[in-house]
Amino acid sequence: MYVTSSLFIFKIIHNITYRIMNIRKIFIITFCLSFIYSISAAQTTDSASLICLYNAKYINDMQNPQKIKNEEMILLVGEKYSSFYSYTNFVVDSLQNANPIEYMPQAVVIDGGRRHRPPQKRLPQTEYFDRFYIERSSGNLHCLTQILGRNYQYNEHLTTPEWNIMDVTLDILGYRCQKATANYKGRNWIVWFTHEIPISEGVWKLRGLPGLILKAEDSEKHYSFECTGIERLTPPRPIVKNNSVIYQTVSKKDYDELYKTFFNNPSAYLEHVLGGKISITSDKKREYNPIER
Repeated sequence: MYVTSSLFIFKIIHNITYRIMNIRKIFIITFCLSFIYSISAAQTTDSASLICLYNAKYINDMQNPQKIKNEEMILLVGEKYSSFYSYTNFVVDSLQNANPIEYMPQAVVIDGGRRHRPPQKRLPQTEYFDRFYIERSSGNLHCLTQILGRNYQYNEHLTTPEWNIMDVTLDILGYRCQKATANYKGRNWIVWFTHEIPISEGVWKLRGLPGLILKAEDSEKHYSFECTGIERLTPPRPIVKNNSVIYQTVSKKDYDELYKTFFNNPSAYLEHVLGGKISITSDKKREYNPIER
């Protein structure tokens, strides 16, 4: 079936995806992934044979713990790499590459001067900008991210959590899952993985079990992820990085400090990256509650 308007396609995708969130297969995402083939500025990292959707709930502000954030996340698993990031960002990338004139800022000449015109159409918004690309054999992670419109990247080697596998089971999306626990990066995690999908990957940076992680939650219930759909991709679809964007390379430690400063004190962050005295007036106080401590 051929449709000339990619915007029309993604409106359909957006509406249908939320209706099928609780079914085992999520075939509709295959249509999204097909757009990646046409991205001229994309770097193919690997080909994904499995795609999963997760609903993430988290409390990132301890000054306002009643405000629980919700985000749909996407996991792509290939032979060599896995990728985990916001499904909204996935849709944004696809829209921008399918219709750059409508969805990306454009450079225009006005009165002899070069200026930037904002996008013609508004894009969906997300607060989760981290995009993880993990080399499965080594555990080396490459993260592309953003803070207040400024692009950063960092590299990190992931150690495998010391899992305690328990003889407790739970059915998730029709899959028999087994319970495991571990203290990892400052939090006590309870996860459920399935031997029926013997892939040692999962949500965020949690991995290293003899099966795919379908559910994860820290003991304080600040962060949780639950799988809402799974599909095996035949043929496989590419895992790509958009290399048309320039990223500033920082250490993981520096990135954590930058984000904490931005979250707790936006004025201090802007002073750091732009220089000079900047003041942002706000009555709202925030206290960053990171997923890893």
